[in-house]
Amino acid sequence: MSDDLLKNTLDSFTADKELCATIFLKQLDQTFTYQDLLNQINKNPPLEEISEESPFLAFSQLLTSLLHKKQALVHKKNNLPPLSSNLKDHLEQNSFYLMSSGSTGFPKKIGLSLENIYFSANTAISLLMMKPGDISVLNLSHFHIAGLMVLWRAFLSKGSILINPDSEAIYQYTSLVPLQLRRVLTDEEKLKTLKKCKMILVGGGYCDPALKIQAGKMGLNIFETYGMTETASFVLLNGKTIPGASVDLDADKCIMIKGPMLSESVDVDEDGFYHTKDLGEKNHAGRIVFSARKDFLFKSAGVLVNPSEIEKVLSEIPDLENAFSTSIPHFTWDNSHILVTSSPVDSDSSIAILKNKLPSPMVPKYIWEYPKEFCEAGIKPSRHHIKNWAAIKWLSSLFNYVFIPGLTTKKLIVVFHGFMEDQKDWNFLLESDKNNSYLFIDLPGHGQTSTKNFQSAEEIYFYLNEIIKIYRSHFEELILLGYSMGGRIAVELINRGLKAQHLILHSASVGLNNEDKKDDRFLEDQALFNDYDKDKNAFFSKWYSNPIFYQYNQDIHFSTDISKKLTHDYKEWQKSLSYFSPGASVFNIEETLLNFKQIPEMKISAIVGSEDLKYKKHFQSISLLSKNCHIIQNAGHKLHVTHKKEFIELVASLI
Repeated sequence: MSDDLLKNTLDSFTADKELCATIFLKQLDQTFTYQDLLNQINKNPPLEEISEESPFLAFSQLLTSLLHKKQALVHKKNNLPPLSSNLKDHLEQNSFYLMSSGSTGFPKKIGLSLENIYFSANTAISLLMMKPGDISVLNLSHFHIAGLMVLWRAFLSKGSILINPDSEAIYQYTSLVPLQLRRVLTDEEKLKTLKKCKMILVGGGYCDPALKIQAGKMGLNIFETYGMTETASFVLLNGKTIPGASVDLDADKCIMIKGPMLSESVDVDEDGFYHTKDLGEKNHAGRIVFSARKDFLFKSAGVLVNPSEIEKVLSEIPDLENAFSTSIPHFTWDNSHILVTSSPVDSDSSIAILKNKLPSPMVPKYIWEYPKEFCEAGIKPSRHHIKNWAAIKWLSSLFNYVFIPGLTTKKLIVVFHGFMEDQKDWNFLLESDKNNSYLFIDLPGHGQTSTKNFQSAEEIYFYLNEIIKIYRSHFEELILLGYSMGGRIAVELINRGLKAQHLILHSASVGLNNEDKKDDRFLEDQALFNDYDKDKNAFFSKWYSNPIFYQYNQDIHFSTDISKKLTHDYKEWQKSLSYFSPGASVFNIEETLLNFKQIPEMKISAIVGSEDLKYKKHFQSISLLSKNCHIIQNAGHKLHVTHKKEFIELVASLI
């Protein structure tokens, strides 16, 4: 059936001379007729990627690719996080891929067939009573389903598209997200124009009933929609299921959907239903209403917070009507409630107002302004990106760290530096590896991360895990590379539940044998800097005369390294040992090795210098490590400095 759908449509358009002369799309001083569209379709080469900023050209390119059965990916080239792909990637030829908006998660590739598109568009045309010549305003991005379907509905109804209409323009249809609708109600010029509009579709997120009532009282004809990329636009119109589709609530009160508009990319249950993560409820008329995104609910101070409920209160407060309620990870409270806004506000006075309107646990701790680029023209700000941005802002205030994206989304390598180092000492790994992504972290007491930000080792590991979790979801594999103290930290994170595909330990201990040894080592480390102030150079001379640092004090980088260390606050190093000394760990070596054995899917590799007798013996005494232990000859504990080339080559072979 799909083989003939588009061809038959285009053939009928070609034969309709009156239609060919009709305007298809008008933008400022540019006007394109249906004949222009047909000509452009014939002129275009079929493409695998469509990222043209012009809606007219992008739509014509999509039609060309579909006509030639070339599966194209329609997406906006930008600096968003890496895109995750779908598990199902084998659609029929007459289909294309579109990126989800990312408003409920990282953008993912969704496949849509011509049947999906034609069913959705034609059903909407019927419900909205669209007829040839009707004008629809396109003010949503054509790179997302809401905007793209405006083009498809106009195309299949033989209507016209208007972009950037002036205040005198007359049109029948437009689509808004709730944020746009709220702004329109305070704009006299836009309000005057919209009052002439036959139907205003509002979707893309929770729409406060009070907002709809207010809009209705001001003479706007509002139709609330619910849908997503996976359903080729809306499946609910004012809570009523569109003909031919089935929408219900599952046992978890999440909305579930099936029908001809549903993408083949998604997983369905045995009855053909796609289970969303959108919570819904049935109103007094039995119609389904979207209430909240299930995975955006969070607990703060033991209280479950529904952002949608908070935002109802915010909508009544000047300067906060466009704010988003979200959370940041917090060691004490699990999550801490914050607000992010599209414009600067007086945080203290706003929080004072909210204390009189919200229960204490729901009052936000911070109010932050989010970046303007999150408000892409015509598309709702992505809750996921806002939540991630807020988490990164918060975690960056605790840790100094750098994420370096690679050319692929296969592997993320998290690098944990050693004692008295910092993350910059490991940037050399980037010289020969452009494909993989890296996360370099200044550990507390080192570089620009202060121990003053933390009260306990448990707090540090909690936040380290949160940093890794933010970036981990983009990648197929997580690799932890830890040197000496950094290796112990990587081991500690795994003991505390972090899942990694590969652990690479460079000259690092996996634990001490018993509590007495742990106590002795802890006391020894606490006394390490007792005489540091007397002669700093003597301290480093003695430290690096240890045989494990074989020939490092003769290396060409040694004097530069010591000069750098002399500028650091040694009290920060001293404090870090109270958290990271081998004697500070709650796990002994037996418990660690037992945990490792319970993760058979995790590969473990060890790297050590032949002259680092302490750690070579340690690795060789543990069967789990000795079977994949790599020894670099004539090297000591700092082999990543003294034997950098061999080290880089070895790491490259391991990852």
